[in-house]
Amino acid sequence: MDHAQDNPVQFFWPVDRHPCSVPINEVHDFDADLKDLVNICQKHTRCSPGYCLRVGQDGNQTCRFGFPKQLREQTMAEFETDHAGNRIKLNIAPANNDPYLNRYNSRCLSVWRANMDINITYEMDAVSRYIAKYTSKGEKAVVR
Repeated sequence: MDHAQDNPVQFFWPVDRHPCSVPINEVHDFDADLKDLVNICQKHTRCSPGYCLRVGQDGNQTCRFGFPKQLREQTMAEFETDHAGNRIKLNIAPANNDPYLNRYNSRCLSVWRANMDINITYEMDAVSRYIAKYTSKGEKAVVR
């Protein structure tokens, strides 16, 4: 599965520098800057077996990030429940017109100037698990 045909991202920018390398204090047109950052940082452009493609029980390959996403005119919020009917996770599906667009917060993206994926967590236990998972994650070995 190669999304490049469906979702061409142009890496030719009408600016002197890559959008991620422009400091926020040098940005004069915030709308154009956000557009460039979204197009370069927030698009899922290719699936590959070594990165995000996984083979399911049915034998089909699917993207582990869930791309392509369903197009939505409105933002939707849905709770996932466990077998007992307890709410265990809140899923926010933002309005979008691009099935390969990652979730982001425009203000955070403008300051962070790199890829991000925003999720909303409403349980302290879930926040604790998330922090523990990423703080204990091992570093990948550098091959030289």
